[in-house]
Amino acid sequence: MHEEGRQFIPELQIKNDMDQSDMDQNDKIMEGLEIAYKRLIEFKKYKKTPVVIFKDGKVVELDPHKIDTSKNVYKK
Repeated sequence: MHEEGRQFIPELQIKNDMDQSDMDQNDKIMEGLEIAYKRLIEFKKYKKTPVVIFKDGKVVELDPHKIDTSKNVYKK
């Protein structure tokens, strides 16, 4: 449903043929997300507070000490 006065914006399509600079930028973004994730988990351990996520329609609290940060979360 569209609200009166709001313009419909079609879904963006991602090009399959990305050039090298786009791939480099994508890799940098993914690396930044990995670093931010690992820092978040370390911060939660330091503060002794749970990591709160939304899973299967429910809010779930995770113990940050049980989260393995040695693996990449964001897959290439």
